[in-house]
Amino acid sequence: MDRKLSLLGFAVMFLIGSDTFVVAPLLPSLAKAFDVSTTQSGWLVSVYAIGYALTGLVSGPISDRGNRRIILTLGMVVFALATAACAVSPGFWTMFIFRFITGGAAAPQEYYSWGYQSVPPSSYNARATQCPHSGHGRVHGRCNQ
Repeated sequence: MDRKLSLLGFAVMFLIGSDTFVVAPLLPSLAKAFDVSTTQSGWLVSVYAIGYALTGLVSGPISDRGNRRIILTLGMVVFALATAACAVSPGFWTMFIFRFITGGAAAPQEYYSWGYQSVPPSSYNARATQCPHSGHGRVHGRCNQ
């Protein structure tokens, strides 16, 4: 169980981490495709971070009250659908909205996946639920490499 959870945690962190930074190098191309300035296209990075930050504030209390497995699954579905919607967005403002949703769906996934695997910082307000205490270092090491 420890290995499966650590691999799942790694996959979640990799996907979210990749999605966080994949847009920045594409900003000039996106500006040209959407006929906006490069400065305006930069908001696609910022709005993801804003959605991430706002959702991060409430994800701890939601995690404490809900079933983390269901929340993780639904969150990853929303994350995947919003990311796919970004890829087919017909205009800048459509992609702007979907980037916000993607960022919002990403924040709880990281917090909850840590809650499943190990004891995260106390500010996340989550408890270890799956990984035995002896495996915490290995799980963190795999996900943070």
